[in-house]
Amino acid sequence: MNVDSLFQILFGNGNECQFYKDFLDRRKTVDLVYVPWPETPNVQGNKERNISYTLALSHTLGPKCSPVVEKQILYKSVPGERYIIECECYNSGIPYSDSFYVVNRYCLTRVSANKCRMAVHSEVKYKKSIWGIAKGFIEKNCIEGIKDYFDNIAICLRNECNSSHIVASGSDEHRKKVIRRRRGLSMRAAEEKVTSSGSFHSNSKIDLPHPQIKQQIPAANVTIQTKHVTPYSVDVLVRMICIILILLVLFNTVLFYKLWHLEAVANHLYPPSSTSADISKFPQSQGGWNHLLKHQENLHTEEVKRWKDILTTSVLLIDQMKMSLIELKKNIEDRESNLKK
Repeated sequence: MNVDSLFQILFGNGNECQFYKDFLDRRKTVDLVYVPWPETPNVQGNKERNISYTLALSHTLGPKCSPVVEKQILYKSVPGERYIIECECYNSGIPYSDSFYVVNRYCLTRVSANKCRMAVHSEVKYKKSIWGIAKGFIEKNCIEGIKDYFDNIAICLRNECNSSHIVASGSDEHRKKVIRRRRGLSMRAAEEKVTSSGSFHSNSKIDLPHPQIKQQIPAANVTIQTKHVTPYSVDVLVRMICIILILLVLFNTVLFYKLWHLEAVANHLYPPSSTSADISKFPQSQGGWNHLLKHQENLHTEEVKRWKDILTTSVLLIDQMKMSLIELKKNIEDRESNLKK
């Protein structure tokens, strides 16, 4: 397949061709609004157009479809030699859709009369800052979406090449050979994955060098190598957060137990006064009042004695602290005198 044919089936104006029908069926894409390229380029010499469609999503949770607006820019190209196209994909209807968009840059170059090469660079660009865990989810889903996209592209291009080959072949023998070759390729199609020998860096760039068109059949092997990715995946981060929360709960439980135990010890050392229980029933005779006054006097005496003990202990502690400070001051003075000598 030459470079002009590849450009036409990927970015041409023939949206009714069988290739686009097969590709849309595989992607489960609906509501396609297709705009042809303008006749004249803009001031920079480029051509721009916008297409929109609704893409089906296969995630278990969340929305099942996402409206997409794709802005395509065709830079200055040389027909028959090279084409450079940049596609900006803006999703909506999904979490954080207003915070990022995906840019795919295609470079189609001529190898020979019937061979060409397609290189693609994909990048996730952010419109606003996003916290780390959400950013990890976004980049993970973008990688899966890009792999699925180029997987379908490779399969559809293979089918398009095989169909063109069969139509062009005139003899029955050649037709049988092509059919056998097509069967062999179909059996291997289930085992092949989209490859990209680029790198996915921490600044959210995804490099996907890309299927090369060899022998009129596009390659379907693309491998994503992750270099400089954050050392912990999202799952590991979630587990670490859960472990930290469990440890905090345990520490709070131990602290509550210690406070409760401290309160019990304080109640044991300083039991609450039972005066209110004694005077709950007022005495009715002079002897009862004398007994109550004597009891109050005893309680007051005990309280004064306890405070005297506390003050005596405090004075002793202060004296010990005073002696310690005097000793410390003396040691410092001796040290200074030794240093001066």
